[in-house]
Amino acid sequence: MVRDLDLDVQVVPCTTVREEDGLAMSSRNSYLSDNERRQAVCLNQALLEARRLFEDNESEAARYIETMTQRIENEPDAKIDYINLVNPETLQDLEEVNHRAWR
Repeated sequence: MVRDLDLDVQVVPCTTVREEDGLAMSSRNSYLSDNERRQAVCLNQALLEARRLFEDNESEAARYIETMTQRIENEPDAKIDYINLVNPETLQDLEEVNHRAWR
């Protein structure tokens, strides 16, 4: 978006700093109830499971989506709006995952 809109902004990626339970450190997260916090933590757990699939050389995008969906649905009150794996340049849905897709 920065490139497409020719914005005078530099995007600097960095690692997310997390709490002990895996929730991203954020002042907004301090307002979460215990139940909401469990829901939020399951998102990071789903992403970690996707990373394990990647490290095991899984290439089928549907397998990632299925695994992440199952993990999130294990948390009774968590709700999934959508899960997509996309090309980092075009944002088009992926059918296969390769090393370029994981950033």
